[in-house]
Amino acid sequence: MAAHGVREVELDHEEGAVMTLTKQQRQAGVAESFATLRLEGMHPSPAAKRDAEDYIEGRRTLDELIADVVARHTRD
Repeated sequence: MAAHGVREVELDHEEGAVMTLTKQQRQAGVAESFATLRLEGMHPSPAAKRDAEDYIEGRRTLDELIADVVARHTRD
């Protein structure tokens, strides 16, 4: 992870592409996603809020979060 809240994130859909997001950009993305949920009459779960905080703080990538969400909601 780079200094000052910047983290480089590998994008799967564009091989070799790297997108750098600041903490503020990650926070804005999460806020927009949660606002969209509310517009649809839904609310983020406690687990989603924890995951979002980890993402905002740069502790986990979106790919890591998506893998965990899929695992949490997939029946064996």
